[in-house]
Amino acid sequence: MNKHFEDARYYLGRAVEHAAEGLREELGPVEERVRELVGAEREPEPTRVERIQSELRELETRATGKSKEAIHSARQQLAQYRGSEVEEVEVEEVEVEEVEVEEVEVETETETESESGTESDEEAAAASE
Repeated sequence: MNKHFEDARYYLGRAVEHAAEGLREELGPVEERVRELVGAEREPEPTRVERIQSELRELETRATGKSKEAIHSARQQLAQYRGSEVEEVEVEEVEVEEVEVEEVEVETETETESESGTESDEEAAAASE
């Protein structure tokens, strides 16, 4: 009986996804007309570089928080080992310089070999035998 409920739940979820997609498709032109009348433009989706930069900022803040926790925990353990109280020392904030990421075209090995006319290692070995 449980399997039937799992199946029903799955198909209900699929039906909701299809209904939502259908509504988006049907109401898309209406949304565009309303945005034209109101003068509100849709915000562009972030580029790949912007997404990566925001993820890196999130990682940086998480890493900073975890490192502060680890330092505090280590100081407590040291103080407990030594038998003294923990000194509260303020950890100074470190400025992190933003780095610009450039998009670079990468050539694959097959393109490079075909352009330069060089033989592959296997062909060279077969020719030498």
